[in-house]
Amino acid sequence: MTKEIVLNPFNDKFFEENLMKNYGEFAEMTQRYVLQFASKRKDVRELKTIEEMQKFVEHYPEFLAEQGSVSKHLSLVQELKEVVGTRKLMELSMFEQDIVCQNKFNAHFEQLQQFIGDSSFHDFDKLKLTLIFIFRYQHKLDDHLSTLRTLLRQHCQLEGREIEVWSVFDLLSSILDYFGMDQRSTPLFEDEKTKLIGKLTSLVKFQFIDIECVFTQHKPLLSRVIDEIMKNQLKVEHFPYLSDATLDKPPKDLIIFIVGGATYEEALTVSAKRQEHKCNIVLGSPWVHNSYSFLKDSITNFTSFLDTA
Repeated sequence: MTKEIVLNPFNDKFFEENLMKNYGEFAEMTQRYVLQFASKRKDVRELKTIEEMQKFVEHYPEFLAEQGSVSKHLSLVQELKEVVGTRKLMELSMFEQDIVCQNKFNAHFEQLQQFIGDSSFHDFDKLKLTLIFIFRYQHKLDDHLSTLRTLLRQHCQLEGREIEVWSVFDLLSSILDYFGMDQRSTPLFEDEKTKLIGKLTSLVKFQFIDIECVFTQHKPLLSRVIDEIMKNQLKVEHFPYLSDATLDKPPKDLIIFIVGGATYEEALTVSAKRQEHKCNIVLGSPWVHNSYSFLKDSITNFTSFLDTA
């Protein structure tokens, strides 16, 4: 039975304090939260004097509210744990991070084939890994793309999903023509080799510093864009001004709007950069994407583009 819960940082202090935590950190903080509440319940059972009972009654509504909050977040963590375990997301996440942050084409290709052939992984996750791989190694694919397409046809069945998987297979090559590195104004990966990137070598080098763990190695393009804004190094040819004014010092307020949808990782990046640069940074977008909604939206718009081309 599906149960919906409301998470609102404005009336949920625990959620507000842990909104930007990753799965492991959030689970740990929830465990502490439960233990703290359990300690309070123990204190309640040990009320002995009239004064102690009266004080408890005065704070009873707060006690009930906290009990509901603890129950809600514990249920959430239990559900997350089940999803992470069922879909083997820890293993998938490690591989995703390794693809985008390392340059190991042969090893990654072998691993990807193993993932696709493993029936314990969800079919959509196999498709997502394949898309990450072909964007990462577009310049090295050659005949490997047809091999991956064949494997996906053999091992993936997404009947009943809103995305028609066979159309995705047919569009794999064409998608690169539309979304590939030749179409991007700035590089996403360290070793992309395009004419533009050759002119912008200072932008090419990713510095993966302050890596907390293998699950958070990747930094989105937005991270670098914000840093360049704060250093007054943003390229005007990529982000033109609407006025003749130029920045001579870092802004105190920065509004970023991403057309087509932002991601949760980008929201996390904005939160971190807000603290790092001591700047009031606001992220706006018509939609917050996960990988499924992003792929669905991309395929829909790309298909429309082909129909009108």
